[in-house]
Amino acid sequence: MGQYNRIADAIETLDQMPERIKLMESEPERTRGLRRLIVDNYAVFFIIADDVVIVTNVLYGASDIENRLRGNR
Repeated sequence: MGQYNRIADAIETLDQMPERIKLMESEPERTRGLRRLIVDNYAVFFIIADDVVIVTNVLYGASDIENRLRGNR
């Protein structure tokens, strides 16, 4: 199974109880309701809005995640 499929499968599990993934502890991510699901060397970031899971980013773990989440390159 390829990396893409593992990430896609993990995202699909969020259909059931996405709240099981904790809110991020850092700000402003916590205030925005951002959650992080780790899949191998990748992090899937998502929010829950009106019972809908919205994936905002899928980032490689070795990248500068904090700056990427805040719109910096």
